[in-house]
Amino acid sequence: MHRLRSSPFGRKCWVGGANGSTSTYLSRDTIEFQSDETKYGRGEMHLSAVLDERDIVVYQTGTWEVDGVEVGDGSPASYNYAVVDTIQLVWTHNCEHGYIRGMSVSIDPNSGKVNVDSPLEFIDFGPEQLVARLPVTWIDENEAKLLVDFPNSLENA
Repeated sequence: MHRLRSSPFGRKCWVGGANGSTSTYLSRDTIEFQSDETKYGRGEMHLSAVLDERDIVVYQTGTWEVDGVEVGDGSPASYNYAVVDTIQLVWTHNCEHGYIRGMSVSIDPNSGKVNVDSPLEFIDFGPEQLVARLPVTWIDENEAKLLVDFPNSLENA
């Protein structure tokens, strides 16, 4: 199970289980990918379990794979970006169910600017669509700046 504590160095995450626990810092200046098996997995080890309000995330739409099974609407896979507002999820030992709700954002890969597209229009997506969390610093209520270069791998072709 993840437990978080904020610090100047990032968020300290305790990963516990029946045989004890370990801790690691979740950096504020690196992109955290759900696919990073050294930090994340399924259920209570999922990236969605450590999301906070105002986190900027990348999620996928179209068609993708979950545990080797193709899911989605049959269209080509693409990435969308959002700021997290609320989370309604249930995590078990090996799965996660529910919704991540927020607002759509646009990211300028060249300048690193992140802008909320429409602060009154909410979107939602499932935890299986979550790809990554991006480190940002907020400039104001609707604008943020990436703390890292935006990788080409997260841009839509």
